[in-house]
Amino acid sequence: MAAFNVSDPRVLRRFPPGFRDEVLERRYRLFHSTASITRQRVALTLAIGMYLGFSLLDRFLEEPDVNVFLAIRFAFAVVLAIGLFLTFRDAWRRVGQFVIGFCGVAGSAGIASMIVLATHDTTKTTFFAGSILIVMFAGGFGLIRTLVCLVASSLSGLVTIAALVLVNTDAGVILSDTAFICSAVLIATVSSYLLDISEREAWQRQQTIGTQVEIIAAERARADDLLVNVLPETVAERLKNGENPIADSFEEVTVLFADVENFTPLADRIGPASLVNLLDELFSTFDLLAQKFGVEKVKTIGDAYMAVCGAPLRSDDHAERIVRFALAILHVAREVGHRHGHRIEIRIGINTGPAVAGVIGKHRIIYDLWGDTVNVASRLEGLAEAGSIVMAGRTHDLIQNF
Repeated sequence: MAAFNVSDPRVLRRFPPGFRDEVLERRYRLFHSTASITRQRVALTLAIGMYLGFSLLDRFLEEPDVNVFLAIRFAFAVVLAIGLFLTFRDAWRRVGQFVIGFCGVAGSAGIASMIVLATHDTTKTTFFAGSILIVMFAGGFGLIRTLVCLVASSLSGLVTIAALVLVNTDAGVILSDTAFICSAVLIATVSSYLLDISEREAWQRQQTIGTQVEIIAAERARADDLLVNVLPETVAERLKNGENPIADSFEEVTVLFADVENFTPLADRIGPASLVNLLDELFSTFDLLAQKFGVEKVKTIGDAYMAVCGAPLRSDDHAERIVRFALAILHVAREVGHRHGHRIEIRIGINTGPAVAGVIGKHRIIYDLWGDTVNVASRLEGLAEAGSIVMAGRTHDLIQNF
């Protein structure tokens, strides 16, 4: 069977009410069988009370033996009580619709037997009114689906009509009472149909909203992931919470710049795809090492890589972390170059000092750092030889025990 979007109005068949997609129909029936249990219990309890309650009125009937009517009512009350008991069993979700329908037919059969046993026309008329009430009961409460209601109410009506034929010889009376019964069946079925369609449409809207919420949540999670990839996690959270502008001053951080030696001649020798693959593997490896050592990547500029420690999360050992990171990327740069068949050496500049950090931009936002500490680190990188690290005196002082 073709799959349907739950929000597609074509998925709901108007008559008989049902979803064209088998999976949706099973899901709805499971939902309906669970959601309607309380309503069915209330209806069955009310039916038991009403059925037994009318037995009090039977005392006022001009019948020679009302005890037989009491016995019939009690027998039917037992059937209803068994149905009520079954609502607390797991099997009810599978058979509840049919049990409700059977109770309706059984109730009509009880009323029909009372009509046959009654000796006075007024008593028969009273019981006939009760049969109409039973026929309409299930449909009015929306206890069962449309087709089940149609079958159950029709059988109930036929049982009552059969009893009327047995006790009446007046064709006009039989025809009139049959019209009343048919009207009751029609009202019960139409009521059940309208409630069935209404509940299905409500469930369909609920499922559509739920699907849209899931899509929005997934899109938000994807956007959050993208934001965390662009910004440090703590900064991303502040931005999502509406903080603007985001700007922080740090008394001391350690900044690193790393640059690929002789990159321009290398770029001229290899094709664009090979160049991008090389840089992607190189900088992706740097990113993993940055996470390992607790260093924050700031950005890449061409073949240059900038990182910081001590911002946005303050750290007492920022200089040591950056130096460990620097030694690690010196080593992996050679390994990545060897895998690609090239000699890759990087030069690194490191400086420690105060800096200002914040988020700038509207469409392509970036977390960046500014200040003399950053400028000096960049210049030190330019002074470094291939495969070496040049660091400022302050950084050197902080790693004396390294």
